[in-house]
Order: sequence, then C-alpha cells, then structure tokens
Amino acid sequence: MLRRALEDAAAVPEEIDRLSYPALIRTAGEQGLPAGDWTAWRTWREMRNITSDCRTVSAAFDAIIDQNGVALP
Repeated sequence: MLRRALEDAAAVPEEIDRLSYPALIRTAGEQGLPAGDWTAWRTWREMRNITSDCRTVSAAFDAIIDQNGVALP
C-alpha cells in the first residue's frame, strides 16, 4: 500500500519499484507518509517477524523477551 502511494506521487514510478524496504520507508518518511523513522519501523518489523510464529500472546511476549533480554513496558 505504501509503495503504491509513493508510485502515484512519483514522477518516475519505476524508481519506486527498485527501492529496498529501508529506502522505501525513508522515502515515504520524507513525504510525511508513515509515522516514525526507519529505526522504529525496523524494530517493529523485527518484532513482527519474531512473534509471527507464536500461537499465544504470552508466547509472543516470551519470544520478544528472549530475543532482547528485557521485558517490554
């Protein structure tokens, strides 16, 4: 969805197709589309990947704590 929004606004939509995920987020950030910066998005993406295989909320929290060594607030 973010890629489509950038392509619609781009002078050369093909350039957007060639962007890596981090570059896509940075480019969108420059245009004010996503909230937060690449660091926040990368953390969210890593936590999403860690928890995507968990079957319960408690297992997801345990996976995050194991990965980071600290509990989330």
